[in-house]
Amino acid sequence: MNRNKYFKDILFTIVILLVSTGTSVLLSNRDFLDSNLILIYIFAVVLISIRTNRLNGIIASIASVFIFNFLFTAPRYTFAVADPRYILTLIIMLAVALIITTLTAREKKLAQESRRGETHANVLLNISRTLLTLSGREAICRESLEQLGQILSNGTCIRLNGTEDEEECIAGDPEIQKRRPILHVEIKGSDFSHGFLFLDNNRKQDRSLSDDEKALIQTFVALLSLALDRDLISRKHEDVKVRAEREKLRVMILRSISHDFRTPLAGIAGASTTLLENCQLLDPETQNELLKGIYDEASWLTRLVENILSLSKVQSSTGLISKTPEVLDDILYSAAQKIQKRLNAHKLVIEPPENVFLVPVDAILIEQVIINLLENAINHTQSDSTIILSSKKTARENRDFIEIAVSDNGSGIPEENLAGIFDFFKSSGKPTGKSARGSGLGLGICKAIVEAHGGTISAGNKAEGGAVFQFTLPMDQREDNS
Repeated sequence: MNRNKYFKDILFTIVILLVSTGTSVLLSNRDFLDSNLILIYIFAVVLISIRTNRLNGIIASIASVFIFNFLFTAPRYTFAVADPRYILTLIIMLAVALIITTLTAREKKLAQESRRGETHANVLLNISRTLLTLSGREAICRESLEQLGQILSNGTCIRLNGTEDEEECIAGDPEIQKRRPILHVEIKGSDFSHGFLFLDNNRKQDRSLSDDEKALIQTFVALLSLALDRDLISRKHEDVKVRAEREKLRVMILRSISHDFRTPLAGIAGASTTLLENCQLLDPETQNELLKGIYDEASWLTRLVENILSLSKVQSSTGLISKTPEVLDDILYSAAQKIQKRLNAHKLVIEPPENVFLVPVDAILIEQVIINLLENAINHTQSDSTIILSSKKTARENRDFIEIAVSDNGSGIPEENLAGIFDFFKSSGKPTGKSARGSGLGLGICKAIVEAHGGTISAGNKAEGGAVFQFTLPMDQREDNS
């Protein structure tokens, strides 16, 4: 028992007995009956039992009998009893006081157990509600221990076993495992053991756990086990869903590129066959036209293969993007140089940043993003349009970013196409010109590459007309790809 609480209870008992005695003396001098005085002491015992504990109630009961005998029964100021009838009165008074003390103590205990049970139920309800919204083993264990700490003073620790996908996880104080914990409970899952819950031996309160506390811990462990099972099933379901989406995407890409490969290859085969078999019969202009057709088809196939390789690198489950600091201007001008032959009558304007910036990126992949956006602008604008490639430094959420934008003065993007514009096999609008053939992969690959770098990409229409595609890249070396 707390020492301060102990002395406060003793002091309260003494004060109440003194007040009861003083009141009884005043009433006795006014010729009140002894039965009235006995009721005053009985009332004092009730107050003491309610306010303190059973032991003080028993002490107060015995003390009340002796005080009444000493002050109010003849002969007064002695513990002798002259009238035998008072012996029965004193015995009944003591019995009634003790019974009241016992009943009061029992009711207090029941009330405390009821409050404790209500607290435990509320905590378990909060734990179950919280666990339903959490994902991840560490988050589940950390939040569970925080809730359990509201009703248990003992330190707790959870050790989760390692799995094929995750390492061993420890939440709470890991030293508890080494200090011979007062209790350790296995967290049993539906198919295997998740780990153990360890409860520290609280040296401030050298006591064993009550049955209620043991039942609470068992219920807590059951809830924790269900939450871990749910999280495991959710992660497995998510893995299956991701694999299914990847397989669906793979099938769609294979179906698309099989057709995309067949068409230019047929064109190349046809033109080359014509040149081989009828070279001497064809005039130079026709020969040059056939050779240009072969070159254009081969160039288109090259770009398609580069996009497919970029996509496979980004979506690889084992391959990580290798970031190195690159000069932003070099990436912009390199992409512009590679797209130069595709411009035809389009005008490309490059607006580099005012300062030289080093950006941690995979230069080949980011260059591919810019080429895809420039090619998209070429395919969806008239031949005399102007395309602007610009960049600038921005800040967001205490991080510095480089923002790169590709804009044009064409007809813009139809509103109905904006929502899913970066989905695979979606188009940003109606292509213009003969060379505007696309595989439907370009913008989807742009999004995958940018997000793998920890950036964002968006598309919209300018107020003055034309479309704008812009993406951001973080300027620090934080690992954003997984």
